[in-house]
Amino acid sequence: MSKPAKRARNGRKASRQKRPEFLGWNTTDEEEIERRRWRGITEVAEFEELEPEFRAFGSFRVRSSTGSTYVVEVRHFERRLNSCTCRDFEVAGLG
Repeated sequence: MSKPAKRARNGRKASRQKRPEFLGWNTTDEEEIERRRWRGITEVAEFEELEPEFRAFGSFRVRSSTGSTYVVEVRHFERRLNSCTCRDFEVAGLG
């Protein structure tokens, strides 16, 4: 008998994400954004909607698996209009 498929928080089948491979410091912005997406999928321990009326677009309090807590603002899925209070965003600004 096969194992049941893992489910994401929204009830859909969770995708198995392959860790992005990078070549040291010689990376593009797109590669760095992909790395952050992967970390968002694999390292978020929990989150709280701060603006539930906006659903996916809004502010969220996020706790990472390392225990850090920060606020993420999701404004667009494709354009760089998002922000975060984490140190990485302050330095890199790759929202």
